[in-house]
Amino acid sequence: MAGNGEVPCISIRVRDTVCDVRFGSRAKSQLICQPPVFEVQASITCCDHTQSGQMRFESAKFSNSSGITVGDIVELAAKLQGEHLTCAKADRERHDDDGFVRSAVWFRAISPLQGDDPFFVNEQVERDREMAEELQDRQKEEKMDAYLRAKRFGKTDCQSCAGTSRPN
Repeated sequence: MAGNGEVPCISIRVRDTVCDVRFGSRAKSQLICQPPVFEVQASITCCDHTQSGQMRFESAKFSNSSGITVGDIVELAAKLQGEHLTCAKADRERHDDDGFVRSAVWFRAISPLQGDDPFFVNEQVERDREMAEELQDRQKEEKMDAYLRAKRFGKTDCQSCAGTSRPN
């Protein structure tokens, strides 16, 4: 979970070049999710490199006060891929036969949700189930601990234990 009342909304990956993809104005104007997100982070894979065991990518943030649309995603992916077409940081495997860089663009966004959103309702049901299981486990442990204490201090009805010495 990203923060209180927020969850990752989308994770979109655009492979190879999107410059040739054509969308009409109606498709471009569609919000990528509802409720709308107003900022996305885009990462491009041609610049990935490992630093202290973690993958790092070149990234950019994009905002739209009306909400991120399909057109925003397509345009940002095309812009990033165009800027990185001859990326000096790209590995040999990322180059095509003409020497241009093949890349993928990843998008991430955070979406604020209401408390009655199915995500939270399902999360609450799962938390309640886990808490009930934990309570049941604790009650079993407490019952067993009480039984063991009673056995150790001679308060048992166990006939086979009568007359034996207690461990110290």
